[in-house]
Amino acid sequence: AERALAAEQIAVLKKDYVPAAMRRAQKLEEVHLPIHGRADEDAVQEAYELLTRASTLSPDPAIRLKIDLLSDKISAYYLDQARRYLQKPQGSGVGLGWLYLDEADHYKPNQSAVKDAMAQFAPTYQLRARLSVGVVLRDQTSRRESLGFADQLTDAIATGIESSGLAVKVVRQQKDGGNALQPNFLLVAEILEHRVVKETNLETLPSRYRAGTHEVRNEAWAQANHDYETAQQQLAAAQRSLAETQAQHRKKEIIGAANDVVTAAQKQVDAAKSHLDATPQTQVQSVVAPYNYNKKTFDLSAAIQLAFRITDSAGNVVEPGTTIPEKNSKTAVVLENVKPEDTEGVKNQGTEPNEIQFLADLEIQARDALVKAVREKVLALPEKILHQARTRAAASDIDGAAEAYIIYLNATSDADSRERQEAAGFLRDHYNLAIAGTRQLAASK
Repeated sequence: AERALAAEQIAVLKKDYVPAAMRRAQKLEEVHLPIHGRADEDAVQEAYELLTRASTLSPDPAIRLKIDLLSDKISAYYLDQARRYLQKPQGSGVGLGWLYLDEADHYKPNQSAVKDAMAQFAPTYQLRARLSVGVVLRDQTSRRESLGFADQLTDAIATGIESSGLAVKVVRQQKDGGNALQPNFLLVAEILEHRVVKETNLETLPSRYRAGTHEVRNEAWAQANHDYETAQQQLAAAQRSLAETQAQHRKKEIIGAANDVVTAAQKQVDAAKSHLDATPQTQVQSVVAPYNYNKKTFDLSAAIQLAFRITDSAGNVVEPGTTIPEKNSKTAVVLENVKPEDTEGVKNQGTEPNEIQFLADLEIQARDALVKAVREKVLALPEKILHQARTRAAASDIDGAAEAYIIYLNATSDADSRERQEAAGFLRDHYNLAIAGTRQLAASK
């Protein structure tokens, strides 16, 4: 709403502002071109802003031409600054060089020299101006014992770092020595111990089994046969008594009683005969013999010891060695060679434990513990980079501090943090580079 109140005054000033701005810009160019320092840089930037504002108020093509000429000079200056830093050994100035390329591109978009430089130094920028971690794994054990485990660990560590939430570049299996460009940090992991031991204790234990059968006289049949013969004898005695009674013409009552005795004796004979017929004369009896079976006791023990440390590109220890020991043990009992005819209740049981699977389970446990510890240490690296930047600034290593601040900005994403504002302020104060604190420098590259 206030702009409307000033519109009339602005319209009155236009005719005087445009020539005044051009004169002021011309004067600044005469005094401060070529650019030799911060004062010249600030002055030509002011001239550029004056001409840009004038061009919005006047369609005069001469203003556009002046802007283009001045843009060429400013862009050329930043391109020269970029090259100076990009040519530093081991990519030690690539962060600042890249920012100067951004400035050159801002004043003169799409020029081939800037594009070529960005294409040439993009890999170096990704490795040296961002949080980058090389992963090296050294197997101090017999390769025969840990075949494939080292490769699994390397992949797990790299994946764990990449999924930590940080903007971090992981370089796997960095080669030691040579002139290869090194990442900002090197994580050296080691397999110190990787073994499984299986001890077997064999015992031979006695038992008994049914070796066969044979027929023996059935004592129950002998008893049934005796009972049958006894019943027959009793029947014969009752019959003789009845015959004698009848021969003597005894009374009817006496004869009837004798007859009842005979009838009861006959029933006893019939019952004994049925029982005898139902009882086998012989029976099958087991032949039990002694034998031995095996009892195997397996004692399994496995041990894995891992360690890692983090150093910077100069070999200085950033995170001291962390050791991760993992152990496990197991006992299994196997009974074998037990006869199916065992009469003592012993049965085959248990299986021999697989030491390969046992060790593999411990490998997973150790791997997960290592990845967790590595991620915790890597998440603390931005804070260490910030400390490194402050230390270098205090030691008047301004370029070194700037590179560290750039890595910090690329590694963090907290747009409103005081630390990011500190980094952006350092680059603005010492290099006149306006860094937006709300973005990562490499986000669009």
